[in-house]
Amino acid sequence: MKVRTSSAAELEITESLQFYFQESLDAAVDFMDELDEARELIGRQPTLYPLYFEDVRVKQLDRFPFSIYFSIGEDDVYILSVAHTSRKPDFWIDRL
Repeated sequence: MKVRTSSAAELEITESLQFYFQESLDAAVDFMDELDEARELIGRQPTLYPLYFEDVRVKQLDRFPFSIYFSIGEDDVYILSVAHTSRKPDFWIDRL
């Protein structure tokens, strides 16, 4: 399935990537690599990940404290948020 990302989630990714670039180039590259891998996995088997809220599913990243919240359409997967796990839970719910 094609994976699309909301503009709000893209902004979250950009902000997180800027933070990691300030910390370490290696950390920033690793973050993007893991995020890209997670998107690919979600696109291949979106139903593998648990339901979180209504029709929204969640995939946790393995090495970074982020969760990817997404919904499944007929032909695509739509990423609603890429949220740091220490952030206020469900801040993104109004994006539904």
